[in-house]
Amino acid sequence: RLFGYVMLLQIQRKNSMLQSHEKDNMALEKQLLRDQMTGLYNHTAFYEFLDRCVKMKGEEPLTLAVIDIDDFKKVNDTYGHDNGDRVILALCKVLQSRCGEHNYVCRYGGEEFAVIFPNSTEKDARQVMIGCLEEFRSIRYDWHSGFISFSCGVFQCSPYRMNAEEFFQITDKLLYKAKHSGKNQVYGGI
Repeated sequence: RLFGYVMLLQIQRKNSMLQSHEKDNMALEKQLLRDQMTGLYNHTAFYEFLDRCVKMKGEEPLTLAVIDIDDFKKVNDTYGHDNGDRVILALCKVLQSRCGEHNYVCRYGGEEFAVIFPNSTEKDARQVMIGCLEEFRSIRYDWHSGFISFSCGVFQCSPYRMNAEEFFQITDKLLYKAKHSGKNQVYGGI
């Protein structure tokens, strides 16, 4: 009995240590892969996920959306960085709620975001992003009389071998087409 009791105590101690290590690993992952302000995946995580998704892509579609808040510098300069942060957090909330748990929502720059849509066509991802844009535009701020919008490029990974950098660059160019075509829109590659 004594031997069994000692063994049980050792097992409980090891389990406790494993749980502690697991909590430490989760905290470390959060520091390394999550944006401090928004809790979204950060720049590092975005490029890791994008690279992994492109390399693992089989027959299923893979689509990327790249988002940039329109005239964000003007928001910060005119209304202050605290209000700029409110805009960023509002967009994060919209993206998280509309893009679902099966996609990767990332903040890879100041006012720059991306959503990786595994198993989604460009058409489907564009519809999701149009819904995000409409909801984001409808948000009103007591310090701003109009609406704030974003521009977005959406592109489905080509069936030929494309690396993550090429995939991102094409999608980013579509974002800039949206910006140069009047902003406040979702621009696709179709």
